[in-house]
Amino acid sequence: ARSADGAEVALFALADLQAFADQHPVVHRNVMRIMVRHLLGTMDCIAGDRLLTAAQRVANYLMSRCPASATTSQVTFRLPYRKRILAGKLGLAPEALSRAFAALAASGVEVRGKVVLVDSVDQLREAC
Repeated sequence: ARSADGAEVALFALADLQAFADQHPVVHRNVMRIMVRHLLGTMDCIAGDRLLTAAQRVANYLMSRCPASATTSQVTFRLPYRKRILAGKLGLAPEALSRAFAALAASGVEVRGKVVLVDSVDQLREAC
């Protein structure tokens, strides 16, 4: 297994976990809520892969990296992954990621290596 981000892995014996859940219904309910939240997030991700263009996927990702307080201001940040990994996370081939970055240049996005400069967060939001 590989992880682009930090990861924690836990191994539980299924029988012990079921017994624990039976003894603690509140924990059982909370685990189910967490699982549902992740399932819904996964479904949104799959829908996004099918319904959005490559440029829209990249624009949405870049928006998620911009501070919530930034609206019209210029934003600069570093990509947390190599571009090949980012492309995979977004369901794109590396060359499609490069083309999406080029297409977003018209929306004020400039990529220099791992550094991204966004001229206007509002303008980027329109590209989403």
